[in-house]
Amino acid sequence: MQKLPLDLYPREMKRITSEEVKASNFSVGKEFADYISSTLGPQSAQKAIVSSDSNYYTISSDGKTILQRFDLVEFKAKHPVAQLMVELAKSTDDEVGDGTTSSVILAGELLRHAEKLIDLGLHPTIVANGFRNATDKAIELMEKLAKPVDTDEMLLKVARTSLDTKYISPLPEHKEGSGSLASTVVSAIHIVADEAGRANPDDVHIVKKSGGNIFDTTVFSGYIIEKEMLHPSMPKSQKKARIAVIDTPLMVKRYDGLFTENSQVSVKASGFSQYRSQKSSENDMLMKMTQKIIDVGANVIISRKLIDERLGKQLADKGVIAIQAIPTREDLSMLAGACGAKIVSDLGMISSEHLGYADNVWEERYPDHSVFTHILVTNEKNATILLRGGIAHAISDVNRAVHDALHTTANAFNGKVLLGGGATEMYIAEELRRYALSIKSKKQLAINAFADALEIIPKTLAKNSGQDVISVITDLRMEHSKGKVSFGYDAIGKVITDTSKGGIIESLVTKRQIYKGASETSRLIILSDDIIYGDVMEQRIEDKVDGK
Repeated sequence: MQKLPLDLYPREMKRITSEEVKASNFSVGKEFADYISSTLGPQSAQKAIVSSDSNYYTISSDGKTILQRFDLVEFKAKHPVAQLMVELAKSTDDEVGDGTTSSVILAGELLRHAEKLIDLGLHPTIVANGFRNATDKAIELMEKLAKPVDTDEMLLKVARTSLDTKYISPLPEHKEGSGSLASTVVSAIHIVADEAGRANPDDVHIVKKSGGNIFDTTVFSGYIIEKEMLHPSMPKSQKKARIAVIDTPLMVKRYDGLFTENSQVSVKASGFSQYRSQKSSENDMLMKMTQKIIDVGANVIISRKLIDERLGKQLADKGVIAIQAIPTREDLSMLAGACGAKIVSDLGMISSEHLGYADNVWEERYPDHSVFTHILVTNEKNATILLRGGIAHAISDVNRAVHDALHTTANAFNGKVLLGGGATEMYIAEELRRYALSIKSKKQLAINAFADALEIIPKTLAKNSGQDVISVITDLRMEHSKGKVSFGYDAIGKVITDTSKGGIIESLVTKRQIYKGASETSRLIILSDDIIYGDVMEQRIEDKVDGK
């Protein structure tokens, strides 16, 4: 039977059943996996995705980034299996912050093996149940194999492994450079770790600044935002800062001329005396705002909304720093958390208890006229990584790489680690084949198929680095048959090696989510045998009206 294309379904209502559904589902799942597989590993390729009007493009090897923009490519991702694959990548990233590419590749390979079994006559339910059993056993095996993180050196290896599979793909002699960026990630995780030894990577703020190179990236205890002081006469730094974080406009409506018809002006003056009275009233209101801020002890004001420039001048005269128009509520919340402040939504209710503290707040200007305000905090569990780099698209990809490395490193910091380079997959695959021998039913075939599918990870690493896949897998199987469970594939050195000595280490939490997500998605697709495409309820109403 001819495989159906990815853009399968028309706009009109249509029911597609049985063999057509299975053929299209497996075809689309494999197509997605094949499309994304070249982006796995240190020797991965980049994908360039261009919008239909050519006004926007993205170049990246990050699985989530690519799949989120998949609907921009020519054939459109409207097939339900395509949507499931995109959702798999998104849910994996939401849960563990990394592993999106691996989860999609594994799901596609599971579908490839499932299709072969079903073509041989095995019922889809048996295949799905066998995959569920294999997943449970695989997770049990990996948890036994995992080791706790007991040194910073191990964390550095975890961070480096994650970074090396993204934008940063150093040659062997450049390992020190990659490690430098990895040490920045590890330092950030240590800053945000709480007293219980748990680290939340979402407490690490990332700021991008063009210039220099990626190894000029630094970690900062506190918060950095691309904003300048509201008024030029304000102090350029404020030590022992008492910070008020405000989410309400600090504005007084200006009078707009003597005889204006502007409906935005609430008061109209009939003469100069009334005009002077209005101006005096506005100044009084501004002075009360300034005095309120001074009375509670604040010497730094940070507002998500706009601040009246006249108020800014009054604050500057009092030696108070003011920053306005923080981009998002999320940014404001993270900033408040960094300095320990409570967000104020009504200036009239502000008190000293709302204020946060920073050791220093200062403004830093760059040659390209960009301005960043630094808020140095040493007593709170928040950090900012200031990313440096060249062109905008390059630094954006580094941003995504650091984001993934932060989550993977935090997962390792909070839990345990496994060996990378496909070593874990090869070990689990061999153990699953032994386990399958104890199953006295047809599910044995599905468990064996799951084991074979796991080898797609080292196969893809070998393929993307230009090596012969069959030779690499054969050699890995031979080493593991000798009990060398730590042997995997080093894609940078392009050799089979002891990954524990080579420092190729991954997070247990991330790996577990990859297996679970890929297995659940593949089982959903395997068990789907009927698709109704279109607005069924609308069609039923039309049929009833027509008397059908």
